[in-house]
Amino acid sequence: MALEDAINRSSVILPEHKPELLRCLKTFPVNLEKWLYGVGIADASTLFQGDIILDIPVCFIDDSGETLLGKDAVALISHTCDMQLNRHDFIVVSPIVSFDEYKFLNNYEENKERIDDLLTAIRKNDIFRYFYLPAQKGLPESFIDFSRMVTISNAFLNSIKAIKAKNCILSLSQIGSYLFLIKLTYHLARMERPSQN
Repeated sequence: MALEDAINRSSVILPEHKPELLRCLKTFPVNLEKWLYGVGIADASTLFQGDIILDIPVCFIDDSGETLLGKDAVALISHTCDMQLNRHDFIVVSPIVSFDEYKFLNNYEENKERIDDLLTAIRKNDIFRYFYLPAQKGLPESFIDFSRMVTISNAFLNSIKAIKAKNCILSLSQIGSYLFLIKLTYHLARMERPSQN
């Protein structure tokens, strides 16, 4: 399904906001960083869905069943109201992968054509499980990987929100949040196709 079709069919975005999102996407990727990101951190005491936070401990299970531990930049996936202290025990986040890191981890020189094709598709936002992030404020060209969501403690995340201005490098604009919701929705719950009777 094309992104424009997903936006038009979406019930998570109010109809009056769809034309502005579609207008911005028509210029895509020109000026993307100007409308995707917010102008600043509006409220340092509140965590917002889509915020990009640096140096968060995360873990993954690899192919052999081993636990991989490290710190990553992450995007907050849980809904904003669910990230309030004591609302839920855990908050869902997704790691952010820089293009350079992706190339390094996937042996770029040996797989150059395939990787370049994938990164071009990510830049165009053609793949719903990846959310493209152009370079901005110290964040290199990257993408959110919705297919690798993990949970972290709400209490831990809220313990660092007092220094959000230091840890959170970017927040999404309102239009950026709508694009984020569309991609997340269609990654997790793809629209059924009408029957061909």
